[in-house]
Amino acid sequence: MKSMVFFTLPFVTLLGCGEDDKSDDSSHDESAIEITNVDVSSTPCDGEMPPADSVEVTVESSGAVSVTHSNYEDSSCLGFEVEGALIGSTLTLSYIETGEPCDCTSMYSLRYDITGLASGSYELSFPGGPSEQVSID
Repeated sequence: MKSMVFFTLPFVTLLGCGEDDKSDDSSHDESAIEITNVDVSSTPCDGEMPPADSVEVTVESSGAVSVTHSNYEDSSCLGFEVEGALIGSTLTLSYIETGEPCDCTSMYSLRYDITGLASGSYELSFPGGPSEQVSID
């Protein structure tokens, strides 16, 4: 039987086209999967664009999954909410745009932690196409 869990964490809107760093720590229902410690930064708009996006995933001894998604390309001047849906062993993550986009493009770096996953193996699927396999002990 497939089970589905949705989670969301609002993120502060990034203002302007300069380099921005914002953080937000929120807690949710302890029985649900959580995304916490979200931090989003961006390159100045119309700056030199780095290579395609990449993802680094680390599983901590506590079972928390730390994610750094670098070079995520989107319109400048945005903030994001991070959402995800767990269906079977696939956790599909989504970045929901907040704020008004600017007329230029920025490369974003999103950092966040995922907690509440039971022991087992999972495929994490990220916006833009990358995916990673993780095992929780």
